[in-house]
Amino acid sequence: MKPSDDTTVGRFLNSMQIDYDKWHDGIGYDIDIIRNATPEELVDIENLLISRDVADWRDVEALAALDSPRARTVLKKTLT
Repeated sequence: MKPSDDTTVGRFLNSMQIDYDKWHDGIGYDIDIIRNATPEELVDIENLLISRDVADWRDVEALAALDSPRARTVLKKTLT
């Protein structure tokens, strides 16, 4: 089930959508959402990111911003 757009997780999910301008200008996910999220929201964002394959630099940047044990494990696995 997709989170509501007015929730923190919903706003982060919306920031994950890429279009030509974001691709062209190198705009990543809204990392400020991660910085301002509650611990419960961080778990939801982490689950969202980990449930998908690390596809590009934006996923790496978001996982690094989370800096949780699970996120670090995924990043290490991705690097190898």
